[in-house]
Amino acid sequence: MSSKVSSESIRRISAAYTEMALNGREMVTCRQILQENLPNFIKDNLLSLARKKLKTEKPISWNFQANIDFDDNEVKSAFEQLLPALIKSVRMQKREIVNSIQTTVELRIDLLVQCRHAIESYYFKDNEPVDGTTLARSIKKIGTGIPYFLKLAEKIDQQNSSSISRFNFNILARDLIKNIYSDPEQQSLLQEFNLLLNLYQIDESLYQKGIETAIVEAFLASRELEDARRVVRKKASQGKSHWVLEDIKDIFTFVLKTTELELDDDETVMEEPSTLPKIIYSDDDKQLIVKKQKIEKQPPGPYPSLFSILEKRDYKLFVKKLFKKDERAFINFMDQVDSVERWRKAKQIIDWELEKRRLDPYSKEALRLSDVVFAKFFHKGRYN
Repeated sequence: MSSKVSSESIRRISAAYTEMALNGREMVTCRQILQENLPNFIKDNLLSLARKKLKTEKPISWNFQANIDFDDNEVKSAFEQLLPALIKSVRMQKREIVNSIQTTVELRIDLLVQCRHAIESYYFKDNEPVDGTTLARSIKKIGTGIPYFLKLAEKIDQQNSSSISRFNFNILARDLIKNIYSDPEQQSLLQEFNLLLNLYQIDESLYQKGIETAIVEAFLASRELEDARRVVRKKASQGKSHWVLEDIKDIFTFVLKTTELELDDDETVMEEPSTLPKIIYSDDDKQLIVKKQKIEKQPPGPYPSLFSILEKRDYKLFVKKLFKKDERAFINFMDQVDSVERWRKAKQIIDWELEKRRLDPYSKEALRLSDVVFAKFFHKGRYN
């Protein structure tokens, strides 16, 4: 579990849903569970469990060699009605329900808090390409009702690709993040935060004042909403510890529109002069005038994502030579650089990373990495 939600919170949320599903019984049918007031993502998962049990136990077998016309429309219709009826009649024990709901709740929270990172760690943990059609279908299923994942599944489908690599997935997922969460009204974001709140509200003692600051920060950071995350951090330093939907709305409809955010001390930037002063000095009784020269200033954003400008050969080079084949660490580094809006801050992150790994900052690979990041801010992503 990579989100900031504690295992105790997950256990309590899962226990509340399990109690609703069982309703005091030790064994229930799938039909009885579907009649309870449970969210669709839990019902869908329990339906999948029932299908698997039916497939494993095979309560009915057909002898297609028998002297029967199985193509008869009445027979076909009866069979089509029989299968759903059998699935809904599958009996499930308490232990199965508990395990299924616990796993489902944990994944749901991870999807809502960690966004694309959850999918990446779930499907690309072996760094092997994944079938595009299967990935899209699976994301659509586990991301029931979550705007980002429904659109992500749609975009993967549109690729018409037999397989998707981790690298290509990150490009696709990052582009969608910048697109879906650039809406000034933040409708998708608010809908997703409300889905997270709904999970907490199942346990009144757990919910109480709202969602903890650490979880809200992770929620916003995974969607690359750095300014909003700074507002949360600032409010937290002033004593705010929990957040409800109205608090998140206020960030986007009031705070960010009316207040200029104070930068952290290490991000404070002195305004650089656009020109150097005129310098006059004598040389062989003649005055040589050094004219004013322009210093290159960082152009205004928006800036492209590193994932969208980085060539595949460089991606492999950096993972292998600088990050010792730890692709997850490299992606985290890329995310960190992509979260800042100034070259100077990005360069600082590069320097820290190289120092931490005890690498030569003047090696061919390190200089190449700096060129790529520099191009993000100054050359619209062109670095060749």
